[in-house]
Amino acid sequence: MKQGIQIIASEETYFNLRTFKEVSELNQTVRAYKDQFKCDLSKSAIKVLELLQRYSTKYLGVSFLSKNTIADKLEISRRTVIRVCHQLEKLGIIKQYEMKRNKDMMQTSNAIVIQAINSEDVTQEVAEMSHQENNTFLKQNNYNNHLNVKRIPYIKFVPRNLQHFQAFLGSLVKDLYGRVWLAAKKLKVIEDQETMQKVGFITIDQIKQYIKSGKQLTNEQQLKLAYKIAYNQLQQLECDKPIAPVNYSYILTIASQKNPSPISFKKEDLNELGIY
Repeated sequence: MKQGIQIIASEETYFNLRTFKEVSELNQTVRAYKDQFKCDLSKSAIKVLELLQRYSTKYLGVSFLSKNTIADKLEISRRTVIRVCHQLEKLGIIKQYEMKRNKDMMQTSNAIVIQAINSEDVTQEVAEMSHQENNTFLKQNNYNNHLNVKRIPYIKFVPRNLQHFQAFLGSLVKDLYGRVWLAAKKLKVIEDQETMQKVGFITIDQIKQYIKSGKQLTNEQQLKLAYKIAYNQLQQLECDKPIAPVNYSYILTIASQKNPSPISFKKEDLNELGIY
């Protein structure tokens, strides 16, 4: 049985639901989500997320637009907005909180909160009300303890659109991206930053997907595999061909070897990249 709505819409409630301290953190998180779920999000979903982002700057991460208002602003149906918000919540991008007005205790627009990446699970205790008689506000210390997110530090020399991979691969992301540049140096090719980032994304994403499939790779195997994938991608570019899809069976073969074929690097190359 569905419980009655307990959270009263107020400025203090919205303040306590904040998930970011700076607008830059909000913007960076939304960009990371769009990169991470680019294959899952429709154009409508991206538009809804971007609209929520724009309206989440007063109380950072929190907006309270009604579904009808969102639909009108984006010129899509209310049904589409509801479906998209459900999808975004299922992916862990947003969290919706039902609200009621203080004046008449009737339901009002949900508070929609953009979730910080790698945040603690706030869904259990964020809904707990203070023991005030009127149950008006969320616990202030709830914000301090649970919405003051443990954010992942920004890794230097790793492009912004690759930062989100560290939630899965940790600081190894820097070394994996270094292998992309090392492959370019071995091929003696010079590519622009955008192309290198694209190759880096393909390389690291393939390693992530492979590990998620249940196979285990040591850090050393991941680094060697990153080099091989990037090398093949860059070779395709040098032949004026579009970036080729990664041969997944090739990855399986290489990574399943107990002792993958060693790749010889000069010490000065590794030192120059700051990998070792």
